[in-house]
Amino acid sequence: MLLAVGTKLEHIISQLAHEVAEKHIAIEGELVVKPSDDHFWFHRARIVLFLIHFILFQNAFEIAFFFWILVLCGYSTLPLYAIVTQKVKRKKGLKAAATGSVQGSSTDGSTVGIQLGRVVHKESAPES
Repeated sequence: MLLAVGTKLEHIISQLAHEVAEKHIAIEGELVVKPSDDHFWFHRARIVLFLIHFILFQNAFEIAFFFWILVLCGYSTLPLYAIVTQKVKRKKGLKAAATGSVQGSSTDGSTVGIQLGRVVHKESAPES
């Protein structure tokens, strides 16, 4: 719609400029351009004016809607992102502790195992 209205206005301007160029008369203080309804669709300038108002309203509405959605998504997305990030970090920590339990032996012959953040001492059987 914007392209159609813009093209029509461009056509009207070129027609008016052509009419002025045909007259070759320029008197200071006199209005040389004589706009008429004949240049507009169905000889009604109000149709183009209505379409211009509609396009301006539509653009303003879209910009306002964009900023409204931006704020609305910011209020919901940012806290959700923080919560999900915390849960993923916690889950990765628990998973790493569960799968990567370290087994080693201490100096007194007992086995030390670290699992889920706890230290477990296991006494090994005395060797004979």
